[in-house]
Amino acid sequence: MDQNARRHFRLAAFAFVIFLCMAAASALAADASHVYINGDTLTAASPEWRNAGSAPGADWNAYFDTSTSVPTLRLRGAYVDTFYGSRMLLGADGDLVIELLGSNTLNASSLLAETYPAGILVQGSLTIRDATTDGSGSLSVTIQHQYYYGSVDGIYLENNGNLVIESGTVSMSLTDNYSAYAIYSAGTLQLLGGEITITTTAPNIKAVGVRQLLMAGGTIVVTANSESLNSYALFFKEASITGGYGKFSVVGNGNALRCDLAAVQAFRVINGRMIFSADCPALLFTTDQNPVPYAAGGILVSTVRSGAGKTTWYSSMGILASSNTQTSSFHYVEMVGGAVSTPDTGDRSKPWLWLGIGVLALGVGVAVLVLLLRRKK
Repeated sequence: MDQNARRHFRLAAFAFVIFLCMAAASALAADASHVYINGDTLTAASPEWRNAGSAPGADWNAYFDTSTSVPTLRLRGAYVDTFYGSRMLLGADGDLVIELLGSNTLNASSLLAETYPAGILVQGSLTIRDATTDGSGSLSVTIQHQYYYGSVDGIYLENNGNLVIESGTVSMSLTDNYSAYAIYSAGTLQLLGGEITITTTAPNIKAVGVRQLLMAGGTIVVTANSESLNSYALFFKEASITGGYGKFSVVGNGNALRCDLAAVQAFRVINGRMIFSADCPALLFTTDQNPVPYAAGGILVSTVRSGAGKTTWYSSMGILASSNTQTSSFHYVEMVGGAVSTPDTGDRSKPWLWLGIGVLALGVGVAVLVLLLRRKK
């Protein structure tokens, strides 16, 4: 076999492998055919659900529409407080879109029997969006799990599902005697808009844990009240922030951000703003190295969790994030995309100096212009 033949054979083999991978991925991806809500099951044949105690003939509070490209569950004033199979308040057996119409609530308090209760459990990917015209679509998830072991989940995606928040207001309040997970997926969390607020209270907290974080808009504010040093408000392996605002805080023990960076440039803040604060060091990178994330507008730090006295970080000030071998002294880290205005010291803090330089530059410019005009004459 000559060299060209070998090259064509390798290309054909490579293309065949790619085809098999795509076929396997397609086979694994499946749309939801069943939605589980408040102990009931919705299908194409039985798509409507009403709140408990609704009057006969009342309009639906949840409607499962299987005619859309991805099956869509519309929630309109839904109040869910009963578990399906002692596991979830709301769930689906495949990819699902949730559209919010008005205020919707998932609520469970003082649980004694459910070991691993979840607000939303989807066996695939999930997209959440506001379907109102006035931006009033919202979803509230409140779970107080008081069982002596187990854990509580806010949104849990199986099969490496991706979570996309397009719009709407999503709030979570989770309490557990042992562990709390607000958002968990081995896939991607993509934030395009909306407003997400998460508060977790438990000895062990993994508030938001995903493989990849992509943020282009919206806001996310996460507060973790924790006792364990292994807790975190956010975890990822890679992240790209091109817009929006994120704030991740830990009160007690744990790190605001813990990440296992696949590469030095795996965390980039191009636009937007990301704030991390904790009583422990704000950042922990589980590596023997000390990678520095890229922030287009600079990185601000403070040695106190409140961010008081924050200033622009330089490597001469010490390592930005704790690692497997070193401990950072910064309890507040703010990463800014685009230009950033910060309190300055030294010459930059003397306005008279910069005013004088500006006047001098203006004078030089006028002199050059005069010379050019004389030459032209």
